[in-house]
Amino acid sequence: MSSDVGLLTDAAVVGRMVEDFLHSDIGLYLVQCADAEIDKGVEALKKANAENPSEVRSAQNQVICGEYIKQWLEEAVSAGLRAQQILEDRQLGVSE
Repeated sequence: MSSDVGLLTDAAVVGRMVEDFLHSDIGLYLVQCADAEIDKGVEALKKANAENPSEVRSAQNQVICGEYIKQWLEEAVSAGLRAQQILEDRQLGVSE
């Protein structure tokens, strides 16, 4: 049980750190860059020659890269919030 609490605590701390990072100038910049990358990829997809698979794949990869960055950060925050809620519920004696 104590290792479980340790893992939950670690997840909660990391989630909070990522959340704080996302509110920092660097975090905001990173999200803006990811959004710009997604937008550029979507525009490239609109203009891509459908008969040129490498051109389409390149644009898709550009979109996916930006989406992954945002997804990983969002997942870390969500996991941290879930872990924090589990820890709080345990302190209150609420079953999971």
